[in-house]
Amino acid sequence: AFAAGGALSSAAHFKQRCLALHAEINKKYPDASGAKQAGRRDLSSFTPWFSAFSEAAAGGRAGSGQQGGGRGSRSLLLPTMEVVHGGAVEDEAGELPEVVGFSRTVHVFGSKQLPKRITLYCSDFSSRDFVVKGAEDVRLDQRVMVLFDVMNGIAAQDAGCSSRGISLRTYAVVPLHPGLGMLGFVPGTKPLGDVVEAVVGKDAMDAAARHYQESVVGREPLQQNEMARRYCARFGSTSRDEAVRALREASGRVRRDALKQALMRAAGGPELFLTNRANFNRTC
Repeated sequence: AFAAGGALSSAAHFKQRCLALHAEINKKYPDASGAKQAGRRDLSSFTPWFSAFSEAAAGGRAGSGQQGGGRGSRSLLLPTMEVVHGGAVEDEAGELPEVVGFSRTVHVFGSKQLPKRITLYCSDFSSRDFVVKGAEDVRLDQRVMVLFDVMNGIAAQDAGCSSRGISLRTYAVVPLHPGLGMLGFVPGTKPLGDVVEAVVGKDAMDAAARHYQESVVGREPLQQNEMARRYCARFGSTSRDEAVRALREASGRVRRDALKQALMRAAGGPELFLTNRANFNRTC
């Protein structure tokens, strides 16, 4: 996709390289579709490192006779960004919690990048869930969380904000690489698509998705792992106006007040809806 100078040579060359890359991936990983990877998976199917680390960490604690962990050659500090106000979270002994093991199962989400939710067992006898996201740069997300943390500190020092309990919900964002990061999992949450689907029904959501898919890749039946190839083939022939029109037509097949109705149903009545709205405005 790149010319000698490093720039994209043309849309045709880009499409050609995408098709070649897609064919190579399908050849090496014939079952790499998101539908087959989503759901609960055994952690060892990704790499044996996790189980090896847990065994080594357990052996190190038993050999040293330490309680709840302790620094050793296999130490792995808990990923955290809670260093803006009050420093990092410490256990009762005044030490930073260490990761001593991992859950044997991992949940793979069905979204585009297939993020994974893993459970970390810590030396303070707690467990923490993180979502590992690949092919995404989460450094901007981290800066937003740090900004929210600073704002919470300012609000806590203001009498008016403190008396009303005004604060922003934050969670850990730990960049590991420009294309890899970990996000603290917030329990009790649902994907926005699931919230809307509960109101309009699965058939309506599938119809909207099918309409958009047909506008992008055509109505011909698709073979396994053919979606990316068809998409790349139409990459250079579809204009921006056509893509915008197709997206608007697809979204128009879902009722516009679906999210409002979902919030009303979750509240259970008008009074609780107003209360929830006030809480949302106060805590964002």
